[in-house]
Amino acid sequence: MLTLIRNEWFKLRKKPLIYLMAIIIVLLVIATGMIGKVTEDAHSVPDNWKEDLAAKSEQLKEENQEHANNPILTENNRNLIAVNDYRIEHDIKPGSQLSVWSYTVENVPLISVAGLLVMIIAAGIVSGEFSGGTIKLMMIRPAARWKVLLAKYLTVLTYGLLLVVLLLLASLAVGIILFGTGDSMIHLTVNNGVVSEENVLVYLLRYFFFSTIDLWMMVSLAFALSAIFRNTAVSLGVSLFAYLMGGTFTSLLAERFDWTKYLLFANTDLNRYVSGTPFVEGMTMTFSIVMLFLYLAVFLGTAFMTFTKRDIA
Repeated sequence: MLTLIRNEWFKLRKKPLIYLMAIIIVLLVIATGMIGKVTEDAHSVPDNWKEDLAAKSEQLKEENQEHANNPILTENNRNLIAVNDYRIEHDIKPGSQLSVWSYTVENVPLISVAGLLVMIIAAGIVSGEFSGGTIKLMMIRPAARWKVLLAKYLTVLTYGLLLVVLLLLASLAVGIILFGTGDSMIHLTVNNGVVSEENVLVYLLRYFFFSTIDLWMMVSLAFALSAIFRNTAVSLGVSLFAYLMGGTFTSLLAERFDWTKYLLFANTDLNRYVSGTPFVEGMTMTFSIVMLFLYLAVFLGTAFMTFTKRDIA
């Protein structure tokens, strides 16, 4: 298996695209850092911050009254109100400026960019062998087909992990250089209206990890479609559409139908269970993890069965 993975990495390293992707990630991090530095004054907190938070809480209460039929919005607003009240009661002033921690959290959306880049690799790593005619040469080897496919899948996941780690380390480096570590290492987390304090680094690592769930699931989907249809355009197009639009459609459906909880994108954001509201009332983190493994089993199970039984000749 290790030999197969080394072979896949050898082929992947010869593609200039993988280095271009890493450069894109670093450049985007630097760009967001420069923008954050230029707009740093916008993060300033007024001296009368307690009155300001109280006023914002009143606005959120009014918004809840106007949108009482939207449980997700009202629950999120209640959590924000709880945090504001906790800050006022315990005299915890909001961060007056960007720090490496808040800056890195703001860079979490760049995980989506990394996901798009990795999906390009995943969508072509199997179908490219068929279109290039090299799949027959691979099948000559004594290794079982499932091992060949697994080596490709692990290679894609490893490359995706390296991009995510690069994003995290680049964000931390740029954040420290431009913004420093800040005055406080406390992050306030709220769940079901209960506010708790935790170390900001623990929060950051957990938030970053949970935010990659979408990436891994969509990369697995792109990989599975590549193995099933042997067409890079189809696998990339379908997975990109799901990645970009799946969350929006799920949010719209969640407002009306309880069965939405069984959809993939209702379960990919595990951060909702730590500091937020699940898509559908009654959902738990355990339920979402089970659903994610079920979807993953369907994706990969279908891909492996199709690949191992297909006539390559």
